[in-house]
Amino acid sequence: MNYVATDKSPIKIITYTKDGGVKETVVSKKILIFIASVFLFVVLAKDPIITAASRYEQSVELEKLRPEMTLLADNGQSQASLWLVKHYYQEENGRLPALISKGIPEALFIQGAKNIYDGQKVLGEKLISEAAAQGFAPAVKYTLRELK
Repeated sequence: MNYVATDKSPIKIITYTKDGGVKETVVSKKILIFIASVFLFVVLAKDPIITAASRYEQSVELEKLRPEMTLLADNGQSQASLWLVKHYYQEENGRLPALISKGIPEALFIQGAKNIYDGQKVLGEKLISEAAAQGFAPAVKYTLRELK
Protein backbone atom coordinates (compact mmCIF):
# COMPACT_ATOMS: atom_id res chain seq x y z
CA MET A 1 0.00 0.00 0.00
CA ASN A 2 1.47 3.38 -1.00
CA TYR A 3 0.82 6.44 1.08
CA VAL A 4 0.79 9.81 -0.62
CA ALA A 5 0.91 13.05 1.30
CA THR A 6 -2.34 14.85 0.70
CA ASP A 7 -3.66 18.13 1.85
CA LYS A 8 -7.21 17.02 2.50
CA SER A 9 -7.41 18.26 6.06
CA PRO A 10 -7.80 22.02 5.78
CA ILE A 11 -7.93 24.26 8.80
CA LYS A 12 -10.71 26.78 9.24
CA ILE A 13 -9.78 30.14 10.64
CA ILE A 14 -12.75 32.04 12.01
CA THR A 15 -12.47 35.78 12.40
CA TYR A 16 -14.98 38.38 13.43
CA THR A 17 -15.58 41.42 11.31
CA LYS A 18 -16.12 44.94 12.64
CA ASP A 19 -19.84 44.77 11.97
CA GLY A 20 -20.19 41.65 14.14
CA GLY A 21 -20.21 39.17 11.31
CA VAL A 22 -18.20 35.99 11.10
CA LYS A 23 -15.73 35.26 8.34
CA GLU A 24 -14.37 31.79 7.72
CA THR A 25 -11.10 31.27 5.89
CA VAL A 26 -9.94 27.82 4.91
CA VAL A 27 -6.19 27.29 4.86
CA SER A 28 -4.36 24.09 4.08
CA LYS A 29 -1.99 22.57 6.63
CA LYS A 30 0.85 22.88 4.15
CA ILE A 31 0.37 26.64 3.95
CA LEU A 32 0.19 26.97 7.74
CA ILE A 33 3.32 24.88 8.20
CA PHE A 34 5.10 26.99 5.59
CA ILE A 35 4.03 30.26 7.26
CA ALA A 36 5.06 28.95 10.69
CA SER A 37 8.43 27.80 9.32
CA VAL A 38 9.14 31.17 7.73
CA PHE A 39 8.09 32.97 10.91
CA LEU A 40 10.35 30.79 13.08
CA PHE A 41 13.26 31.20 10.67
CA VAL A 42 12.93 34.98 10.72
CA VAL A 43 12.60 35.12 14.50
CA LEU A 44 15.38 32.64 15.26
CA ALA A 45 17.81 33.65 12.53
CA LYS A 46 17.50 37.41 12.96
CA ASP A 47 19.95 37.72 15.87
CA PRO A 48 22.72 35.54 14.37
CA ILE A 49 22.45 37.37 11.05
CA ILE A 50 22.60 40.78 12.74
CA THR A 51 25.48 39.63 14.95
CA ALA A 52 27.46 38.33 11.98
CA ALA A 53 26.87 41.56 10.07
CA SER A 54 27.95 43.59 13.08
CA ARG A 55 31.14 41.52 13.50
CA TYR A 56 31.95 41.97 9.83
CA GLU A 57 31.41 45.73 10.06
CA GLN A 58 33.64 45.88 13.14
CA SER A 59 36.40 43.90 11.41
CA VAL A 60 36.30 46.28 8.44
CA GLU A 61 36.65 49.26 10.79
CA LEU A 62 39.55 47.60 12.62
CA GLU A 63 41.34 46.93 9.35
CA LYS A 64 40.97 50.59 8.38
CA LEU A 65 42.58 51.67 11.66
CA ARG A 66 45.34 49.08 11.76
CA PRO A 67 47.92 50.78 9.49
CA GLU A 68 47.74 54.06 11.40
CA MET A 69 47.81 52.31 14.78
CA THR A 70 50.82 50.26 13.66
CA LEU A 71 52.64 53.43 12.65
CA LEU A 72 51.85 55.06 16.01
CA ALA A 73 52.89 51.92 17.91
CA ASP A 74 56.15 51.71 15.96
CA ASN A 75 56.81 55.33 17.01
CA GLY A 76 56.48 54.44 20.69
CA GLN A 77 52.85 55.19 21.44
CA SER A 78 51.89 52.74 24.17
CA GLN A 79 48.14 53.07 23.71
CA ALA A 80 48.46 52.21 20.02
CA SER A 81 50.55 49.15 20.92
CA LEU A 82 47.97 48.11 23.47
CA TRP A 83 45.19 48.54 20.90
CA LEU A 84 47.07 46.29 18.47
CA VAL A 85 47.63 43.64 21.14
CA LYS A 86 43.94 43.65 22.10
CA HIS A 87 42.61 43.45 18.56
CA TYR A 88 45.31 41.36 16.87
CA TYR A 89 46.75 39.31 19.71
CA GLN A 90 48.03 36.43 17.56
CA GLU A 91 50.12 38.73 15.35
CA GLU A 92 50.93 41.54 17.79
CA ASN A 93 51.57 39.86 21.16
CA GLY A 94 55.28 40.59 20.74
CA ARG A 95 54.48 44.17 21.78
CA LEU A 96 53.25 43.01 25.19
CA PRO A 97 56.62 42.75 27.04
CA ALA A 98 57.42 46.43 26.38
CA LEU A 99 53.99 47.44 27.66
CA ILE A 100 54.42 45.28 30.77
CA SER A 101 57.84 46.79 31.46
CA LYS A 102 56.16 50.22 31.43
CA GLY A 103 53.69 48.92 34.01
CA ILE A 104 50.60 49.52 31.88
CA PRO A 105 47.79 47.90 33.90
CA GLU A 106 45.79 46.55 30.98
CA ALA A 107 48.89 44.89 29.56
CA LEU A 108 49.61 43.37 32.97
CA PHE A 109 46.05 42.04 33.05
CA ILE A 110 46.23 40.60 29.53
CA GLN A 111 49.53 38.84 30.25
CA GLY A 112 48.24 37.65 33.63
CA ALA A 113 45.14 36.15 32.03
CA LYS A 114 47.30 34.48 29.38
CA ASN A 115 49.60 33.04 32.07
CA ILE A 116 46.64 31.64 34.00
CA TYR A 117 45.26 30.13 30.80
CA ASP A 118 48.67 28.54 30.11
CA GLY A 119 48.78 27.00 33.60
CA GLN A 120 51.09 29.56 35.24
CA LYS A 121 48.52 30.57 37.85
CA VAL A 122 50.87 32.12 40.43
CA LEU A 123 52.59 34.40 37.91
CA GLY A 124 49.26 35.27 36.27
CA GLU A 125 47.62 36.21 39.55
CA LYS A 126 50.66 38.31 40.52
CA LEU A 127 50.36 40.34 37.29
CA ILE A 128 46.60 40.71 37.70
CA SER A 129 47.10 41.88 41.29
CA GLU A 130 49.58 44.52 40.07
CA ALA A 131 47.00 45.72 37.53
CA ALA A 132 44.33 45.81 40.25
CA ALA A 133 46.61 47.84 42.53
CA GLN A 134 46.73 50.47 39.76
CA GLY A 135 42.95 50.54 39.58
CA PHE A 136 42.33 48.59 36.38
CA ALA A 137 38.67 47.65 36.91
CA PRO A 138 38.61 44.18 35.30
CA ALA A 139 41.65 43.24 37.42
CA VAL A 140 39.98 44.56 40.57
CA LYS A 141 36.87 42.56 39.71
CA TYR A 142 38.96 39.42 39.17
CA THR A 143 40.82 39.82 42.45
CA LEU A 144 37.59 40.34 44.38
CA ARG A 145 36.03 37.29 42.78
CA GLU A 146 38.99 34.89 42.61
CA LEU A 147 41.66 35.95 45.08
CA LYS A 148 39.70 36.86 48.22
